[in-house]
Parts: sequence; C-alpha cells; structure tokens
Amino acid sequence: VIVHDDVQPYQWLRTAGGVLKINDFNRAEAMLWDAKRGEYCRYRNGKVSGNYRAPEENQNLPLRETIDIYSLGNNFYCLLTGLWNHYSIEDDTESQEATSAGELPYIDVRYRRHSYGEGALVKVIELCYIYDPEVRASVFTIVHVLRIALHTHFSLVASNQLKDQAIIDEKLYDLGQIISKVKKEKK
Repeated sequence: VIVHDDVQPYQWLRTAGGVLKINDFNRAEAMLWDAKRGEYCRYRNGKVSGNYRAPEENQNLPLRETIDIYSLGNNFYCLLTGLWNHYSIEDDTESQEATSAGELPYIDVRYRRHSYGEGALVKVIELCYIYDPEVRASVFTIVHVLRIALHTHFSLVASNQLKDQAIIDEKLYDLGQIISKVKKEKK
C-alpha cells in the first residue's frame, strides 16, 4: 500500500488524451506489512501543514492509508462547490483545529437533490469524511460507489429522466441504501 499523503486539487493532471492522473509523490509513504498481526504498520508524519488533512494527521496520531480518502473527500468537495474546504477560515491552523474537532465543510442542502450527480457526490463526500479512520471507507468502496453512481447517471441520461425529481430522489435513496449496507459490513 502506498499512501500519497498530499491529495489536493492541484495535485491532479489531465493528460493530452484526457486521462486524469495524480502527481507529486514527494510525501508518499510505502506502508510496511506486519506479518505477525497480518496488517499494515501505521506511521507518523509529525507536524503537518495545510487544510486538506485528515483529523488524525492534525493530531499526530498513527496514520494509515485512509488519510488519502479523507483528503479525497476534500477534493470532491472542491469539485462540487467550487470552494476550498473550510473556505471561511483563512488560517490553516484554525482549519486543522476545526477538522480535528469533527467540523465538516458546509455543504448547501440544495446539492443533495439538485441533480443525481450532485446528490451522489455529496453521499461519496460523506463516506470520505467519516471521522474514525478505522471505519472510514476504503478506496475500493469509494470506487464501487462511484461506479454505481456513474452507471445510474448514464441510465438516467439514456431514459431521458435527468430532470425527473421523483426518479432522482428514488435513485439517490437507493444509493444511500447501498452505502448504508457497505458501512454496516465495514463495522
């Protein structure tokens, strides 16, 4: 497992062929395997800067790969809203304190139902923002949910139902049920 350890919006590049790639692996950490315990070893970063960090990074706790998932949620938040997470807090230290206290970036309720894509992205962001790194979604769960959301979106396009609020609400409810099931399996 390799942890990128600095997932932020400006770390993404689009190739000439339209492929999205993440770059800048200067903070990356290859996690070591503990054969006795059958799990990856946690590591520490020491004092960190920036406002895209997971709560456990700000608290200098032992880290695991799910720090990238929390940061990915911040990237999706930026994509959804066009704003930085904790956009009203200019000081990184204050932003880190807010994150450590469990304060999440504000998501306007209208995003939840404005369109299927926006509503689905809000649900994915919430999966990424699970405070406890032990129960936070894995990258595989995030990819699985995004694939379901994309499939549903394309089905809505093909059936010309993108503007049907009742159908959108039903599909978002279904996605929420899938996410709830995945979260229960994780615990």
